[in-house]
Amino acid sequence: MNLAWRVVKLAFSDFVEEIFLLILFNMLWSLSAFLVLPLPFATAGLTWVAAEIGEGKAIKLRTFFEGGRRYWKPAYLWGLANLVAWALVLINLNFYTNLNATWATFARSLVLAMAVLWSSVQLYVFPLLILQEAPRLRLAYRNGLILMGSHPALTIVVLALTAILLLISFILTVPIFMLYPAFVAVLANRAVVESLKGQ
Repeated sequence: MNLAWRVVKLAFSDFVEEIFLLILFNMLWSLSAFLVLPLPFATAGLTWVAAEIGEGKAIKLRTFFEGGRRYWKPAYLWGLANLVAWALVLINLNFYTNLNATWATFARSLVLAMAVLWSSVQLYVFPLLILQEAPRLRLAYRNGLILMGSHPALTIVVLALTAILLLISFILTVPIFMLYPAFVAVLANRAVVESLKGQ
């Protein structure tokens, strides 16, 4: 549990240190999410920014675009993987919800559990990609699952915090455009870096 609290504390410190540029990057990310197609590029850019902050490097406006250019290929493969995964989740949930059989409740719960697992590993995929010498998506997913298994308390704390902040962002509306995506990127980066330090 000490690891989890250290990660949260360092993430808040990283975020506050570069809050003004991070707000700008959040707006760029939110615009990309609205347009859909540039979203993987923007996610790669935001993760690269978080990694640079985590290493104590100064960030500039170009840092965001540099990360997007550097990791655009695995970023779009990541986007495609998520598109397929969430389409399968929605199709299966719709199918099992419309069934009256008793076993359909179990199947629906299993699909929801897989969706939570998929969401959890997404937090680690991009920070792990950046740490790899040759960014390979399959390896990042594999290492993300290993990290989740070796640090379950950290994963629960990180996932719970991101869920709580997302709920607050939806209630308040504005902060989701100003704070949320960048904080999650910084938090995920810190989770990966601090976990690997302890190994």
